[in-house]
Amino acid sequence: MIPRSSFNAFLEVIKSRRLPWEVSEINAIHSLQLIMRDSFQDTEDSDSKALKFIQQNDTERQGIDELSSVACEMVRLIETATIPIFGVDSAGLINGWNVKIAEMIGLQASDAMVKSYSLNQLHSRTF
Repeated sequence: MIPRSSFNAFLEVIKSRRLPWEVSEINAIHSLQLIMRDSFQDTEDSDSKALKFIQQNDTERQGIDELSSVACEMVRLIETATIPIFGVDSAGLINGWNVKIAEMIGLQASDAMVKSYSLNQLHSRTF
């Protein structure tokens, strides 16, 4: 099975097993995306001066603390979600895995992360 069709098959299975996302969950994810995008753009613009500026400016320090807090809350939201969620890096390797996906696939997060399963390997374990 080619990767695109295997992913489509995976989506069909998931559609019948998941509940719709709540508005608060979607809003939290969107907010985190915006915060992360702004944070990375600020860092790119100021290059190495960003570290010195953060050390000198309490407002920036508070922003970093807030970003960290939001990121921790997002991790908690993903870990306690009632739907299966997994993250994939740019190389196609799994870098996030919640309890529901572990129940569905039958592979614990520690095993998925350590072995760096690709999506094709995940697909072969599922179907």
